[in-house]
Amino acid sequence: MKKTKYFLAPVLGAALLFNSGCLGSFALTKKSINFVKSIDNSGIISHIAFWLTSPIHATIFAVDIFFLNFLEFWTGANPIAMAEGESDTQIVSVDGVEMKVTATKNKMILEPVGESSENTIEVDFLPESNSAIVHSKNGSQIINLK
Repeated sequence: MKKTKYFLAPVLGAALLFNSGCLGSFALTKKSINFVKSIDNSGIISHIAFWLTSPIHATIFAVDIFFLNFLEFWTGANPIAMAEGESDTQIVSVDGVEMKVTATKNKMILEPVGESSENTIEVDFLPESNSAIVHSKNGSQIINLK
């Protein structure tokens, strides 16, 4: 009976954690896995493709868990999961600096509240190439999410 309690407690704790809805939608991860599934309907080719692209999936999962799901938790919206024409605007405070975050499908704009618009940062997500372009006053930078 004692072993059952020690086994059952972590299992129930994990079930409560994963069913609480705090983990986010993992929209980017789902899109990458659905892409691999769409390669072949028979299964074997898509299975091989999944194993060959597993480093890419690990990177996408990391971006999803550390950036997009964090953003979704605090703002209530994930720019990858949004439909065309939807937008969400939130005011967030980081280390005493207030930022206005506006998210639309595949785009996010971060503007400091009360400062000039030259400090605005725009992030354009490019799902077809699994990359993002970050625009700031210092120029633009392409980030590969592969």
